[in-house]
Amino acid sequence: MSTATSAGPLFIIAGKAGQLGNRLFFFSYVLSLAMKLGGRVANPGFIDYAEFFEPTCRDALSRWPARPTNLRAPWLGRTIYAAQTFALRVAGKLGLALPGVKVLGLHENNTAEFRLDHAPFLDSLRAARVVFIGGWLELRHVVFVQPEKIRAHFAPVEHHRVAVAALIARARAHCQVLVGVHVRQGDYAEFLGGRFSFPTEVYVCAMRAIAALFPGRQVGFLVCSNTPQQITDPSLPLVISGTGQTIEDLYSLAACDYLIGPPSTFSLWASFYGQVPLWEMHDAGSQPKLDEFLIRF
Repeated sequence: MSTATSAGPLFIIAGKAGQLGNRLFFFSYVLSLAMKLGGRVANPGFIDYAEFFEPTCRDALSRWPARPTNLRAPWLGRTIYAAQTFALRVAGKLGLALPGVKVLGLHENNTAEFRLDHAPFLDSLRAARVVFIGGWLELRHVVFVQPEKIRAHFAPVEHHRVAVAALIARARAHCQVLVGVHVRQGDYAEFLGGRFSFPTEVYVCAMRAIAALFPGRQVGFLVCSNTPQQITDPSLPLVISGTGQTIEDLYSLAACDYLIGPPSTFSLWASFYGQVPLWEMHDAGSQPKLDEFLIRF
C-alpha cells in the first residue's frame, strides 16, 4: 500500500454523498488531493461500505494510507461520524474557527474551482493541518492522481473477488465478447423525474444493437440490476445475471469488455476500475456505436 508524508493536511470526509458509486468517486477525489499534497485521509462515514474492501474492512475510520486495526466495529465508525457532523454544525452556527482547521464544502456548479491542477485551491489547503471536506463535485474536470493506487485502495475483499471471478469465468466460457449491462430501475423512477428509468425492453433493444456490432463473434451479456430481471430473447443466446450482491455486481461489470447503462456513477466506477469502455444510454431511442464506448477516467 502507498505511503504519504506527514507534511500535508489530514483530510476528513465530513459528508455522505449518495450511494456506493458516489461515495467511491468522492473518496477517490479526496485521495487524489492527499496524494497531491502529501496528506492523509480519514473517512468514518464510509463505514456503510467499508466491509467490502480490503484496506477499509479492518478500520472504522477508513483511512489512507491504510491502517488496519482492531477498531473495525461499525458502531464505532458511525459514532465518530455522527460526532464530527454535530461538532461541525455547532461550530458553523457559532462562527467558531480553529487555527489550522479548514472546512471545505464543495459545490457541483463550481467544479473548475476545485480542480487538482488549480494552484490557488491547492495553496489554500497547504496551510491547513486538518481539512474537513464535504459536499459533492461534478466529475467533468476531475483527473485522479495515481489512479492505480486508488484502484488498489478499493480492491474487494477475497470472498467477493472469488465470487466475481467464478461468474466471469462461467460467462467467458461461452462467448468471445462480454458486455456488462447495468439496468438501473428502482430508485431511478424518482431520480430526475424518472428521466433515465428505462423499461427492460429498452435495454434489450440496445443489447440486440450491440450484438450486431460484432459480426461473426459470439457476444454474451452480463446483466446486473437493482431490480429482478428476466431477459429471454432468442436473438441473444447468452444472457446471465449478476449475483445480486452490490459489490459483486459492480466488480463483475468492471471485468467485462464493454459496458452499457444509464448515466450513473455505479457503471462509471466499473468503467474506471476495470478500464472498460462505457456507453451511456441517455434516451430510450438511442442506439450504441462502437466509437461511442468511452473510458472517461
